Amino acid sequence: MGQKSGVGGRCATALLALVFIAGANDAAGKEVPEEETLQAVAGGQTVWIRKYGGMGAEHLDALSSHPQGGFLAVGRFGAVVFPREEGLALGRYAADGSLVWSRVVTTEAVHTVSVTLTSLGNILLVGGYRGSPDFGSGPLPLIAGSEGWEGLFIAKFSPTGQTVWARGFAARGIRGQLQRVVPAAVATDAAGSLVVTGAFRGELDLGGGPLLSHLTGNTGEAWGEGGFVAKFSWEGKHLWSSAFQSGVFDTPEKTPRLRSVTTDPEGNVLVAGASSAWTNLGDGVVGVDAPFIAKYNATGGMVWKRVFRGAYGDVMDLKPQGTNRLAFIGNFGGTFTFAAVSHTGGDPRQGPRVLPNTNGFFGVLGETGNDVSIASVGTGTGAVLSFQELVVGEDRAFTVSGGGQGEFDLGGGSMGNSGNAPFPHSGRPFVVRYSAEGQYQWARVFDHDRLFRMALQPAGDVVLGTTLAGTLELDGQLWTASGTTDLLYWRMER
Repeated sequence: MGQKSGVGGRCATALLALVFIAGANDAAGKEVPEEETLQAVAGGQTVWIRKYGGMGAEHLDALSSHPQGGFLAVGRFGAVVFPREEGLALGRYAADGSLVWSRVVTTEAVHTVSVTLTSLGNILLVGGYRGSPDFGSGPLPLIAGSEGWEGLFIAKFSPTGQTVWARGFAARGIRGQLQRVVPAAVATDAAGSLVVTGAFRGELDLGGGPLLSHLTGNTGEAWGEGGFVAKFSWEGKHLWSSAFQSGVFDTPEKTPRLRSVTTDPEGNVLVAGASSAWTNLGDGVVGVDAPFIAKYNATGGMVWKRVFRGAYGDVMDLKPQGTNRLAFIGNFGGTFTFAAVSHTGGDPRQGPRVLPNTNGFFGVLGETGNDVSIASVGTGTGAVLSFQELVVGEDRAFTVSGGGQGEFDLGGGSMGNSGNAPFPHSGRPFVVRYSAEGQYQWARVFDHDRLFRMALQPAGDVVLGTTLAGTLELDGQLWTASGTTDLLYWRMER
Protein backbone atom coordinates (compact mmCIF):
# COMPACT_ATOMS: atom_id res chain seq x y z
CA MET A 1 0.00 0.00 0.00
CA GLY A 2 1.14 3.51 -0.69
CA GLN A 3 1.38 4.55 2.93
CA LYS A 4 1.16 2.72 6.22
CA SER A 5 1.10 3.81 9.87
CA GLY A 6 1.79 1.32 12.62
CA VAL A 7 1.32 -0.15 16.12
CA GLY A 8 -36.28 14.66 9.55
CA GLY A 9 -38.17 14.38 12.28
CA ARG A 10 -40.41 11.39 11.78
CA CYS A 11 -41.42 9.07 14.58
CA ALA A 12 -40.90 5.37 14.10
CA THR A 13 -43.65 4.21 16.45
CA ALA A 14 -43.59 1.06 18.57
CA LEU A 15 -43.12 -1.82 16.19
CA LEU A 16 -45.99 -4.12 15.38
CA ALA A 17 -45.17 -7.44 13.77
CA LEU A 18 -47.17 -9.09 11.03
CA VAL A 19 -46.11 -12.65 10.35
CA PHE A 20 -46.52 -14.95 7.37
CA ILE A 21 -45.40 -18.54 7.89
CA ALA A 22 -46.59 -20.73 5.05
CA GLY A 23 -49.69 -18.53 4.78
CA ALA A 24 -51.17 -19.33 8.19
CA ASN A 25 -54.31 -17.33 9.09
CA ASP A 26 -56.96 -17.80 11.76
CA ALA A 27 -60.70 -18.08 11.14
CA ALA A 28 -61.19 -14.32 11.38
CA GLY A 29 -58.58 -13.70 8.69
CA LYS A 30 -56.02 -12.08 11.00
CA GLU A 31 -52.35 -12.79 10.56
CA VAL A 32 -51.02 -14.90 13.42
CA PRO A 33 -47.66 -16.53 14.10
CA GLU A 34 -48.79 -20.08 13.60
CA GLU A 35 -46.44 -22.46 11.80
CA GLU A 36 -47.14 -24.82 8.94
CA THR A 37 -44.52 -26.86 7.18
CA LEU A 38 -43.65 -25.70 3.69
CA GLN A 39 -43.46 -28.55 1.21
CA ALA A 40 -40.31 -27.28 -0.52
CA VAL A 41 -39.39 -28.90 -3.79
CA ALA A 42 -36.34 -26.75 -4.51
CA GLY A 43 -34.10 -24.20 -2.85
CA GLY A 44 -35.17 -20.61 -2.40
CA GLN A 45 -38.55 -21.53 -0.91
CA THR A 46 -40.05 -19.18 1.67
CA VAL A 47 -39.77 -20.25 5.31
CA TRP A 48 -41.32 -17.13 6.84
CA ILE A 49 -41.92 -13.43 6.22
CA ARG A 50 -42.18 -10.83 8.99
CA LYS A 51 -43.11 -7.17 8.78
CA TYR A 52 -42.40 -4.75 11.62
CA GLY A 53 -43.71 -1.21 11.69
CA GLY A 54 -46.07 1.43 12.96
CA MET A 55 -47.30 4.74 11.60
CA GLY A 56 -43.80 6.24 11.47
CA ALA A 57 -40.85 5.66 9.16
CA GLU A 58 -38.74 2.60 9.93
CA HIS A 59 -35.54 2.16 7.94
CA LEU A 60 -32.98 -0.66 7.62
CA ASP A 61 -29.35 0.38 7.12
CA ALA A 62 -27.41 -2.85 7.69
CA LEU A 63 -27.95 -6.53 8.51
CA SER A 64 -25.66 -9.23 9.90
CA SER A 65 -25.86 -12.88 10.86
CA HIS A 66 -25.74 -13.70 14.55
CA PRO A 67 -23.24 -16.40 15.62
CA GLN A 68 -25.95 -18.15 17.65
CA GLY A 69 -28.48 -18.02 14.82
CA GLY A 70 -30.92 -15.32 13.84
CA PHE A 71 -29.71 -11.89 12.84
CA LEU A 72 -29.04 -8.31 13.92
CA ALA A 73 -30.51 -5.24 12.21
CA VAL A 74 -29.28 -1.65 12.34
CA GLY A 75 -31.32 1.34 11.27
CA ARG A 76 -34.03 3.65 12.57
CA PHE A 77 -36.88 2.04 14.47
CA GLY A 78 -38.57 2.29 17.87
CA ALA A 79 -40.99 4.72 19.52
CA VAL A 80 -38.80 7.82 19.08
CA VAL A 81 -38.32 10.72 16.68
CA PHE A 82 -35.31 10.57 14.35
CA PRO A 83 -34.57 14.17 13.20
CA ARG A 84 -33.82 14.44 9.49
CA GLU A 85 -34.35 10.66 9.34
CA GLU A 86 -30.93 10.08 10.90
CA GLY A 87 -30.00 8.07 13.98
CA LEU A 88 -29.10 4.61 15.16
CA ALA A 89 -31.10 1.72 16.60
CA LEU A 90 -30.15 -1.93 17.08
CA GLY A 91 -32.48 -4.92 16.89
CA ARG A 92 -31.70 -8.56 17.66
CA TYR A 93 -33.97 -11.16 16.03
CA ALA A 94 -34.27 -14.90 16.62
CA ALA A 95 -34.04 -17.56 13.90
CA ASP A 96 -37.82 -17.44 13.40
CA GLY A 97 -37.73 -13.66 12.85
CA SER A 98 -39.20 -12.74 16.23
CA LEU A 99 -37.75 -9.70 17.98
CA VAL A 100 -35.52 -10.56 20.95
CA TRP A 101 -34.59 -7.01 21.94
CA SER A 102 -34.12 -3.55 20.44
CA ARG A 103 -32.38 -0.40 21.58
CA VAL A 104 -32.24 3.16 20.30
CA VAL A 105 -28.62 4.32 20.62
CA THR A 106 -28.93 7.90 19.36
CA THR A 107 -31.26 10.12 17.36
CA GLU A 108 -28.47 12.49 16.34
CA ALA A 109 -26.90 12.88 12.88
CA VAL A 110 -25.58 9.33 12.38
CA HIS A 111 -25.95 6.79 9.60
CA THR A 112 -24.62 3.22 9.60
CA VAL A 113 -22.91 1.70 6.57
CA SER A 114 -21.91 -1.80 7.70
CA VAL A 115 -22.18 -4.13 10.71
CA THR A 116 -20.64 -7.44 11.77
CA LEU A 117 -20.70 -9.56 14.92
CA THR A 118 -17.83 -11.25 16.70
CA SER A 119 -17.93 -14.92 17.69
CA LEU A 120 -19.09 -13.81 21.17
CA GLY A 121 -21.95 -11.75 19.77
CA ASN A 122 -20.37 -8.32 20.24
CA ILE A 123 -21.59 -5.83 17.64
CA LEU A 124 -19.13 -3.84 15.50
CA LEU A 125 -20.42 -0.88 13.46
CA VAL A 126 -18.95 1.64 11.04
CA GLY A 127 -20.63 4.65 9.52
CA GLY A 128 -20.71 8.42 9.18
CA TYR A 129 -21.72 11.29 11.45
CA ARG A 130 -22.02 15.07 11.83
CA GLY A 131 -21.91 17.21 14.94
CA SER A 132 -20.73 15.36 18.05
CA PRO A 133 -23.19 12.53 18.73
CA ASP A 134 -22.88 10.50 21.91
CA PHE A 135 -23.40 6.73 21.60
CA GLY A 136 -23.22 6.36 25.36
CA SER A 137 -19.46 6.49 25.95
CA GLY A 138 -18.94 10.23 25.44
CA PRO A 139 -19.38 12.61 22.48
CA LEU A 140 -17.46 11.98 19.28
CA PRO A 141 -15.04 14.66 18.01
CA LEU A 142 -16.96 17.61 16.60
CA ILE A 143 -17.67 17.72 12.87
CA ALA A 144 -18.92 21.31 12.60
CA GLY A 145 -20.11 23.44 9.73
CA SER A 146 -19.89 20.61 7.23
CA GLU A 147 -21.86 20.67 4.00
CA GLY A 148 -22.18 16.99 3.20
CA TRP A 149 -18.74 16.08 4.61
CA GLU A 150 -19.00 13.63 7.47
CA GLY A 151 -16.82 12.09 10.12
CA LEU A 152 -16.08 8.38 10.26
CA PHE A 153 -17.19 6.45 13.33
CA ILE A 154 -16.34 2.97 14.52
CA ALA A 155 -18.16 1.51 17.49
CA LYS A 156 -18.56 -1.62 19.58
CA PHE A 157 -21.65 -2.76 21.46
CA SER A 158 -22.19 -5.68 23.81
CA PRO A 159 -24.31 -8.72 22.80
CA THR A 160 -27.30 -6.97 24.42
CA GLY A 161 -26.72 -3.68 22.61
CA GLN A 162 -24.97 -1.68 25.33
CA THR A 163 -22.25 0.72 24.18
CA VAL A 164 -18.71 -0.50 24.89
CA TRP A 165 -16.73 2.17 23.01
CA ALA A 166 -16.95 4.51 20.02
CA ARG A 167 -14.31 6.44 18.06
CA GLY A 168 -14.62 9.31 15.60
CA PHE A 169 -12.24 10.52 12.86
CA ALA A 170 -12.17 13.27 10.23
CA ALA A 171 -10.28 13.80 6.97
CA ARG A 172 -9.02 17.28 6.13
CA GLY A 173 -7.73 19.08 3.06
CA ILE A 174 -4.60 21.16 2.63
CA ARG A 175 -6.22 24.22 4.25
CA GLY A 176 -7.67 22.21 7.12
CA GLN A 177 -11.15 21.99 5.63
CA LEU A 178 -13.25 18.89 6.26
CA GLN A 179 -13.08 16.33 3.47
CA ARG A 180 -14.87 13.19 2.39
CA VAL A 181 -14.27 10.02 4.44
CA VAL A 182 -16.70 7.16 3.87
CA PRO A 183 -16.48 3.60 5.20
CA ALA A 184 -17.39 0.79 2.84
CA ALA A 185 -17.32 -2.36 4.97
CA VAL A 186 -16.37 -3.81 8.35
CA ALA A 187 -15.04 -7.24 9.33
CA THR A 188 -13.78 -9.01 12.44
CA ASP A 189 -11.49 -11.91 13.31
CA ALA A 190 -11.21 -14.60 15.99
CA ALA A 191 -9.72 -12.05 18.42
CA GLY A 192 -12.70 -9.72 18.07
CA SER A 193 -10.73 -7.04 16.19
CA LEU A 194 -12.49 -4.43 14.04
CA VAL A 195 -11.22 -4.06 10.47
CA VAL A 196 -12.64 -1.25 8.32
CA THR A 197 -12.08 -0.12 4.75
CA GLY A 198 -13.37 2.82 2.76
CA ALA A 199 -12.51 6.01 0.87
CA PHE A 200 -11.14 9.44 1.85
CA ARG A 201 -9.68 12.66 0.49
CA GLY A 202 -6.84 14.65 1.93
CA GLU A 203 -5.28 13.63 5.24
CA LEU A 204 -6.73 11.08 7.66
CA ASP A 205 -5.25 10.00 10.98
CA LEU A 206 -6.83 6.84 12.40
CA GLY A 207 -4.46 6.67 15.35
CA GLY A 208 -1.16 5.68 13.78
CA GLY A 209 -0.16 8.93 12.09
CA PRO A 210 -1.43 10.79 9.02
CA LEU A 211 -2.44 8.92 5.87
CA LEU A 212 -2.53 10.84 2.56
CA SER A 213 -5.04 10.00 -0.16
CA HIS A 214 -2.75 11.13 -3.03
CA LEU A 215 0.87 10.16 -3.56
CA THR A 216 1.97 13.78 -4.18
CA GLY A 217 0.43 15.10 -0.97
CA ASN A 218 -2.72 16.30 0.72
CA THR A 219 -4.88 17.58 -2.15
CA GLY A 220 -8.40 17.15 -0.83
CA GLU A 221 -9.73 17.10 -4.41
CA ALA A 222 -11.97 14.53 -6.12
CA TRP A 223 -9.14 13.40 -8.41
CA GLY A 224 -7.01 12.85 -5.32
CA GLU A 225 -9.38 10.43 -3.57
CA GLY A 226 -7.83 7.28 -2.14
CA GLY A 227 -8.79 4.30 -0.04
CA PHE A 228 -7.87 3.09 3.42
CA VAL A 229 -7.86 -0.05 5.53
CA ALA A 230 -7.38 -0.06 9.30
CA LYS A 231 -7.38 -2.59 12.10
CA PHE A 232 -8.37 -1.91 15.71
CA SER A 233 -8.16 -4.22 18.73
CA TRP A 234 -11.22 -5.51 20.59
CA GLU A 235 -10.64 -2.57 22.96
CA GLY A 236 -10.74 -0.02 20.13
CA LYS A 237 -6.97 0.55 20.05
CA HIS A 238 -5.39 1.35 16.69
CA LEU A 239 -3.19 -1.53 15.52
CA TRP A 240 -2.31 -0.51 11.95
CA SER A 241 -3.66 1.46 9.03
CA SER A 242 -2.69 2.01 5.41
CA ALA A 243 -3.65 4.20 2.47
CA PHE A 244 -4.36 3.14 -1.11
CA GLN A 245 -3.32 6.31 -2.92
CA SER A 246 -4.33 7.88 -6.21
CA GLY A 247 -1.71 9.39 -8.53
CA VAL A 248 -0.83 12.33 -10.72
CA PHE A 249 -2.79 11.33 -13.84
CA ASP A 250 -5.84 9.85 -12.12
CA THR A 251 -9.29 11.26 -12.87
CA PRO A 252 -12.24 11.10 -10.44
CA GLU A 253 -13.46 8.02 -12.35
CA LYS A 254 -10.12 6.21 -12.04
CA THR A 255 -9.19 6.70 -8.40
CA PRO A 256 -8.92 3.61 -6.13
CA ARG A 257 -12.20 2.09 -4.93
CA LEU A 258 -12.35 -0.10 -1.81
CA ARG A 259 -15.48 -2.28 -1.74
CA SER A 260 -15.05 -5.10 0.76
CA VAL A 261 -12.91 -6.49 3.56
CA THR A 262 -12.83 -9.86 5.31
CA THR A 263 -10.48 -11.99 7.40
CA ASP A 264 -9.44 -15.63 7.16
CA PRO A 265 -9.14 -18.20 10.00
CA GLU A 266 -5.48 -17.19 10.57
CA GLY A 267 -6.38 -13.54 11.11
CA ASN A 268 -5.08 -12.30 7.75
CA VAL A 269 -6.94 -9.32 6.26
CA LEU A 270 -8.22 -9.43 2.67
CA VAL A 271 -9.28 -6.28 0.83
CA ALA A 272 -11.05 -5.99 -2.53
CA GLY A 273 -12.01 -3.28 -4.99
CA ALA A 274 -10.33 -1.53 -7.90
CA SER A 275 -6.91 0.09 -8.17
CA SER A 276 -5.73 3.07 -10.13
CA ALA A 277 -2.51 2.82 -12.15
CA TRP A 278 -0.68 4.64 -9.34
CA THR A 279 -2.01 2.58 -6.44
CA ASN A 280 0.59 0.76 -4.36
CA LEU A 281 -0.91 -2.36 -2.78
CA GLY A 282 2.27 -3.02 -0.84
CA ASP A 283 4.98 -3.95 -3.34
CA GLY A 284 5.05 -1.01 -5.76
CA VAL A 285 2.53 0.73 -8.01
CA VAL A 286 0.13 -1.57 -9.83
CA GLY A 287 0.53 0.19 -13.18
CA VAL A 288 -3.03 -0.41 -14.42
CA ASP A 289 -6.62 0.48 -13.54
CA ALA A 290 -8.01 -2.94 -12.64
CA PRO A 291 -10.08 -4.96 -10.15
CA PHE A 292 -7.95 -6.48 -7.38
CA ILE A 293 -7.83 -8.60 -4.24
CA ALA A 294 -4.96 -8.20 -1.76
CA LYS A 295 -4.05 -10.19 1.33
CA TYR A 296 -2.27 -8.74 4.38
CA ASN A 297 -1.01 -10.47 7.49
CA ALA A 298 -2.22 -9.67 11.00
CA THR A 299 0.19 -6.72 11.28
CA GLY A 300 -0.57 -5.21 7.86
CA GLY A 301 2.25 -6.64 5.72
CA MET A 302 1.26 -7.65 2.20
CA VAL A 303 1.18 -11.42 1.63
CA TRP A 304 -0.05 -11.49 -2.01
CA LYS A 305 -2.17 -9.63 -4.51
CA ARG A 306 -4.33 -10.73 -7.44
CA VAL A 307 -4.85 -8.01 -10.06
CA PHE A 308 -7.25 -8.75 -12.93
CA ARG A 309 -5.14 -7.07 -15.59
CA GLY A 310 -7.01 -6.22 -18.77
CA ALA A 311 -10.35 -5.95 -16.97
CA TYR A 312 -12.17 -2.86 -15.77
CA GLY A 313 -14.74 -2.75 -12.96
CA ASP A 314 -14.61 -3.85 -9.34
CA VAL A 315 -14.31 -6.86 -7.06
CA MET A 316 -17.46 -6.18 -5.04
CA ASP A 317 -17.33 -8.67 -2.16
CA LEU A 318 -15.31 -11.58 -0.82
CA LYS A 319 -15.70 -14.23 1.87
CA PRO A 320 -13.66 -17.22 3.07
CA GLN A 321 -14.74 -20.47 1.42
CA GLY A 322 -13.84 -23.09 3.98
CA THR A 323 -10.42 -22.82 5.63
CA ASN A 324 -8.11 -22.46 2.65
CA ARG A 325 -10.00 -20.75 -0.17
CA LEU A 326 -11.43 -17.32 -0.87
CA ALA A 327 -14.70 -16.73 -2.74
CA PHE A 328 -15.32 -13.44 -4.53
CA ILE A 329 -17.80 -11.67 -6.78
CA GLY A 330 -17.11 -8.85 -9.19
CA ASN A 331 -18.49 -6.78 -12.03
CA PHE A 332 -15.88 -6.96 -14.81
CA GLY A 333 -15.63 -5.77 -18.37
CA GLY A 334 -12.78 -6.23 -20.82
CA THR A 335 -10.62 -9.30 -21.34
CA PHE A 336 -8.43 -10.86 -18.67
CA THR A 337 -6.74 -14.20 -17.99
CA PHE A 338 -7.74 -16.51 -15.15
CA ALA A 339 -6.22 -19.96 -14.68
CA ALA A 340 -4.54 -19.59 -18.09
CA VAL A 341 -7.92 -19.10 -19.84
CA SER A 342 -9.12 -15.87 -21.43
CA HIS A 343 -12.36 -14.40 -20.07
CA THR A 344 -14.33 -11.42 -21.36
CA GLY A 345 -16.88 -9.27 -19.55
CA GLY A 346 -19.18 -6.67 -20.99
CA ASP A 347 -20.44 -6.46 -24.54
CA PRO A 348 -18.17 -4.70 -27.06
CA ARG A 349 -21.26 -3.94 -29.16
CA GLN A 350 -22.62 -1.76 -26.34
CA GLY A 351 -20.02 0.95 -26.73
CA PRO A 352 -17.11 2.10 -24.55
CA ARG A 353 -15.22 0.07 -21.96
CA VAL A 354 -16.84 1.75 -18.99
CA LEU A 355 -19.28 0.86 -16.21
CA PRO A 356 -21.93 -0.51 -16.29
CA ASN A 357 -20.91 -2.41 -19.43
CA THR A 358 -19.81 -5.38 -17.31
CA ASN A 359 -20.91 -8.88 -16.38
CA GLY A 360 -21.17 -10.49 -12.98
CA PHE A 361 -18.33 -12.87 -12.19
CA PHE A 362 -18.00 -15.23 -9.22
CA GLY A 363 -14.84 -17.15 -8.48
CA VAL A 364 -12.45 -18.77 -6.04
CA LEU A 365 -8.79 -18.16 -5.18
CA GLY A 366 -6.51 -20.49 -3.23
CA GLU A 367 -4.80 -19.53 0.02
CA THR A 368 -1.72 -18.29 -1.88
CA GLY A 369 -3.82 -16.18 -4.26
CA ASN A 370 -3.69 -18.82 -6.99
CA ASP A 371 -6.56 -19.08 -9.49
CA VAL A 372 -9.00 -21.91 -8.77
CA SER A 373 -12.26 -21.27 -10.66
CA ILE A 374 -14.35 -18.47 -12.18
CA ALA A 375 -17.68 -18.16 -13.97
CA SER A 376 -19.61 -15.28 -15.51
CA VAL A 377 -23.27 -14.36 -15.87
CA GLY A 378 -24.69 -12.57 -18.89
CA THR A 379 -21.69 -12.36 -21.20
CA GLY A 380 -22.68 -10.76 -24.49
CA THR A 381 -26.36 -10.31 -23.63
CA GLY A 382 -26.24 -6.54 -23.44
CA ALA A 383 -28.29 -6.67 -20.22
CA VAL A 384 -27.25 -4.37 -17.39
CA LEU A 385 -26.61 -6.74 -14.51
CA SER A 386 -24.42 -6.33 -11.44
CA PHE A 387 -23.50 -8.36 -8.37
CA GLN A 388 -23.51 -6.56 -5.00
CA GLU A 389 -23.21 -8.82 -1.92
CA LEU A 390 -21.94 -12.35 -1.26
CA VAL A 391 -22.48 -14.89 1.52
CA VAL A 392 -20.86 -18.35 1.60
CA GLY A 393 -22.31 -21.21 3.62
CA GLU A 394 -20.70 -24.21 5.27
CA ASP A 395 -21.31 -26.15 2.04
CA ARG A 396 -19.18 -23.47 0.26
CA ALA A 397 -22.09 -22.49 -1.99
CA PHE A 398 -22.41 -18.88 -3.22
CA THR A 399 -25.50 -16.81 -2.50
CA VAL A 400 -25.32 -13.50 -4.33
CA SER A 401 -27.53 -10.42 -4.34
CA GLY A 402 -27.58 -7.84 -7.10
CA GLY A 403 -29.72 -6.05 -9.62
CA GLY A 404 -30.52 -6.15 -13.29
CA GLN A 405 -32.21 -3.99 -15.88
CA GLY A 406 -34.25 -5.33 -18.74
CA GLU A 407 -34.30 -9.06 -19.38
CA PHE A 408 -31.41 -11.07 -17.95
CA ASP A 409 -30.38 -14.67 -17.30
CA LEU A 410 -28.70 -15.71 -14.04
CA GLY A 411 -28.25 -19.27 -15.25
CA GLY A 412 -31.74 -20.71 -14.99
CA GLY A 413 -33.55 -18.93 -17.79
CA SER A 414 -34.85 -15.47 -18.64
CA MET A 415 -35.76 -13.22 -15.70
CA GLY A 416 -36.37 -9.52 -15.13
CA ASN A 417 -38.46 -7.40 -17.48
CA SER A 418 -39.23 -8.40 -21.05
CA GLY A 419 -39.58 -5.82 -23.77
CA ASN A 420 -43.36 -5.97 -23.29
CA ALA A 421 -43.22 -4.99 -19.61
CA PRO A 422 -44.65 -1.56 -18.62
CA PHE A 423 -41.18 -0.33 -17.62
CA PRO A 424 -38.82 -2.73 -19.41
CA HIS A 425 -35.59 -0.97 -18.39
CA SER A 426 -36.35 -0.44 -14.70
CA GLY A 427 -34.14 -2.17 -12.14
CA ARG A 428 -35.04 -5.53 -10.60
CA PRO A 429 -33.18 -6.78 -7.51
CA PHE A 430 -32.40 -10.49 -7.28
CA VAL A 431 -30.87 -13.19 -5.09
CA VAL A 432 -29.22 -16.17 -6.80
CA ARG A 433 -27.52 -19.27 -5.45
CA TYR A 434 -24.71 -21.27 -7.08
CA SER A 435 -23.11 -24.44 -5.78
CA ALA A 436 -19.49 -24.52 -4.61
CA GLU A 437 -18.61 -25.74 -8.10
CA GLY A 438 -20.52 -22.87 -9.78
CA GLN A 439 -23.70 -24.66 -10.89
CA TYR A 440 -26.88 -22.60 -10.87
CA GLN A 441 -29.32 -23.75 -8.16
CA TRP A 442 -32.08 -21.13 -7.83
CA ALA A 443 -32.87 -17.44 -8.12
CA ARG A 444 -35.58 -15.04 -6.96
CA VAL A 445 -36.32 -11.69 -8.60
CA PHE A 446 -38.25 -8.97 -6.76
CA ASP A 447 -40.25 -5.83 -7.38
CA HIS A 448 -38.53 -2.82 -8.84
CA ASP A 449 -35.83 -0.69 -7.23
CA ARG A 450 -35.48 -2.22 -3.79
CA LEU A 451 -32.33 -2.92 -1.83
CA PHE A 452 -32.16 -6.24 0.02
CA ARG A 453 -29.55 -6.99 2.70
CA MET A 454 -28.53 -10.60 3.37
CA ALA A 455 -27.78 -12.53 6.57
CA LEU A 456 -26.66 -16.16 6.27
CA GLN A 457 -28.14 -18.62 8.77
CA PRO A 458 -26.26 -21.63 10.29
CA ALA A 459 -28.16 -24.21 8.21
CA GLY A 460 -27.43 -22.33 4.99
CA ASP A 461 -30.77 -20.53 4.74
CA VAL A 462 -30.64 -16.80 3.97
CA VAL A 463 -32.55 -13.97 5.64
CA LEU A 464 -33.23 -10.93 3.48
CA GLY A 465 -34.07 -7.55 4.95
CA THR A 466 -35.38 -4.39 3.31
CA THR A 467 -37.02 -1.06 3.99
CA LEU A 468 -40.58 -1.57 2.83
CA ALA A 469 -42.06 1.43 1.05
CA GLY A 470 -45.35 1.09 -0.77
CA THR A 471 -46.32 -2.47 -1.63
CA LEU A 472 -44.16 -5.54 -2.31
CA GLU A 473 -45.44 -8.85 -3.65
CA LEU A 474 -43.81 -12.00 -2.28
CA ASP A 475 -45.11 -15.47 -3.14
CA GLY A 476 -48.39 -14.00 -4.32
CA GLN A 477 -49.01 -12.03 -1.12
CA LEU A 478 -48.96 -8.23 -0.98
CA TRP A 479 -47.06 -6.53 1.82
CA THR A 480 -47.87 -2.86 2.38
CA ALA A 481 -46.19 -0.43 4.77
CA SER A 482 -48.37 0.59 7.70
CA GLY A 483 -46.84 4.06 7.77
CA THR A 484 -44.31 5.77 5.55
CA THR A 485 -41.99 2.75 5.60
CA ASP A 486 -41.68 -0.51 7.55
CA LEU A 487 -39.08 -3.23 8.10
CA LEU A 488 -39.55 -6.47 6.16
CA TYR A 489 -37.58 -9.69 6.75
CA TRP A 490 -37.83 -12.83 4.65
CA ARG A 491 -36.18 -16.20 5.24
CA MET A 492 -35.53 -18.54 2.29
CA GLU A 493 -34.34 -22.13 2.30
CA ARG A 494 -30.85 -22.95 1.05
